[in-house]
Amino acid sequence: MKQFTLSLALVFFTACSVGPNYVRPTIPMQDDWSTSGISWKSTTDLDTAELDSTEQVSTERDLPEHGSWWDYFEDPVLSSLLANVRMGSYDIRIAYRRVTQAYAVIGRERSFFLPGIVSNPNFRRFQFSKTEQQFPGGLFSDYEIPFNFTYELDVWGKIRRSVESSQALAESSEADLEFASLRVTAEAANRYFTLQALEREIAILNSTRATRDENRRLVQARVNAGTADRLDLSRALSELRVVEADLERIQGLKQTTLYALAVLEGQTPEKFSLSVSPLSCTPPELPKILPSDLLRSRPDIVSAEALAKSASAQIGVAQSVFFPSFNLNAFAGVSSGYSDRLLKAASRIWSLSPSFTLPLFQGGRNISNLEVAEQVYLESIERYRSTVLQALGEVESALVNVRQQGLEAEKLSEAVAAASETTKLSKERYLEGLVSYFDVVDAERQQLELERSLNATCGQRYLASVELVRALGGGLLAEKSTDSEVDA
Repeated sequence: MKQFTLSLALVFFTACSVGPNYVRPTIPMQDDWSTSGISWKSTTDLDTAELDSTEQVSTERDLPEHGSWWDYFEDPVLSSLLANVRMGSYDIRIAYRRVTQAYAVIGRERSFFLPGIVSNPNFRRFQFSKTEQQFPGGLFSDYEIPFNFTYELDVWGKIRRSVESSQALAESSEADLEFASLRVTAEAANRYFTLQALEREIAILNSTRATRDENRRLVQARVNAGTADRLDLSRALSELRVVEADLERIQGLKQTTLYALAVLEGQTPEKFSLSVSPLSCTPPELPKILPSDLLRSRPDIVSAEALAKSASAQIGVAQSVFFPSFNLNAFAGVSSGYSDRLLKAASRIWSLSPSFTLPLFQGGRNISNLEVAEQVYLESIERYRSTVLQALGEVESALVNVRQQGLEAEKLSEAVAAASETTKLSKERYLEGLVSYFDVVDAERQQLELERSLNATCGQRYLASVELVRALGGGLLAEKSTDSEVDA
């Protein structure tokens, strides 16, 4: 018995984990953003570094939490809306359920560290055949309360690798939850800013409608006075009706946008209402420095790396089956032919049977399983690298878009100012009889088109800002300052 105890202790203390430890893949990372006019220094070093599970978790949690990224826009209505979206979105709830499932799997895998104990109390009463040589016709009773103990020693780290794999999958699920939250809230923010742009366009059209209705009355008065013909009146009425038709169309787009926001918030359209102000044309200034370690906190990148880590651990699980498995089976309990003696010390029974299983021939099954695990790991590495490079491209594109939309808005603002002056001069000359009403109509039409183009560009500036925040993973490291500007 002492020799067995020493052997068992030796097995415990010499237990190891077969299979490779996870190594973070090497990713080519640029030092600076290549976007023209914007140069932000990168501080992330993605060289290969071997990390165990504890180091990996702490590294990821040292990164800033994504949190309420929408507070960056300093809009209370937007903040309230997106907070409700994050709480009510069914897509986010589904992702959350996957996280709880992943942690349940961790609990299941950890349970294999502990022995299994089963009890099946039973009672038997039986009679021997009367033709038996021993106990002929005997009638017997048997009372038994057994406890069966089974335990597999984790000598080669199969269970440890399984737990490591499930922990990585849980980390991936948490990142997927954050990614779902980021995706849904970004979509809701886009809808919100689109709604604001529609409100501003409605204001523009209402103002234009009032102006054109005034023009119609003015032309009507001139027709009545004989200083204008009915062609001018027909043009004035036509331009008024065109604006009214556009106004009805934009009102419809506003309603459908509200319905889309209701769905994102997890509500039915009839229960959803939202009052927004018209969009301004100056989105919040961007931080000058957005380190690329913030990019490393993108949920999809964290998820992809966690999947690679899980696949790496599965290689160890596949390798462990090539080695013998050690099991400890034990039995203890009480058994008696008399119920009143069942719990007596004399009724105790027990057995101890350690064993091991050595896989000698499996027809190549274990080799194939190992090859599958290795290829799954290599696939996850390629997917991780692809995700990182795609993220870099998305940030570069978002930076270009933010810059170009700002330049376009600046030029359109100048064009609107010039068109407004042209309209003013055209009306003055028309009243003086120097130009026809067609010149007034043409000037007003051009001004309206430019105002609507400027409004659309202003909306795109906000959407570009949301896309940049999304591309960066929903977090902002740099402190926003009043004098920070994007170098255009």
